[in-house]
Amino acid sequence: MRHKDTFEKEFIKKFPCIVTTVGTAGSRAFVDRRFKRVVMDEATMIKEHEAFLATQYAEQIVLVGDQQQLGPTLGFKVDGPTSMFSRLVQAGYPFSFLDTQYRMHETLMQVPNMLFYENRIQCGYVGNIQKMFLFSKKPFLFVDVPDGVEKIKGTSFLNFEEV
Repeated sequence: MRHKDTFEKEFIKKFPCIVTTVGTAGSRAFVDRRFKRVVMDEATMIKEHEAFLATQYAEQIVLVGDQQQLGPTLGFKVDGPTSMFSRLVQAGYPFSFLDTQYRMHETLMQVPNMLFYENRIQCGYVGNIQKMFLFSKKPFLFVDVPDGVEKIKGTSFLNFEEV
C-alpha cells in the first residue's frame, strides 16, 4: 500500500492539470499538491463536505452547475442548500448565468424554460434537418408498441419489444 501511495503522489506532482473525481481529489494522494485552480463540473450534485475536501488544495475554485437541476443524493433531509454551489448562490455570491443551451431542440426546452428559468434560456441548438424523424419539423416521435411487455430486472424495467 505504501508503494501505491508513493507512486500516486509522484505521479500527481508531474502534471500541471489533473482530471479526477471529487472523491479522489480529497484523498491522501493530493495532500502535498497545490493547484492554482480547481474546476468542479456538475457542482450542484457535489455534497458540501466533498467539495470542501477537493478545494483545500486550490488557490481558486470554479463551480460549474445549475441550481435548478438535481442536487446531491443524500440519505437524509436537509433544510437549506445541499451543495456548496447552491449555498453560494443563495448567499448572493456573484455568478454568471449562461443563457443559451445547445443540446436540445427549442420545442423540447419550452417547458423547463418556462417552469424553471422564467423563459430566460435561449435556444442555440441547430438540428440537422436530414436526420430529423421522418424529415418532419418536430424534434420527437412517439411510436406505439402495443405488444410490449415490461419486465423487472433488478431495479430497472426492461421491454425488448420497444427496443
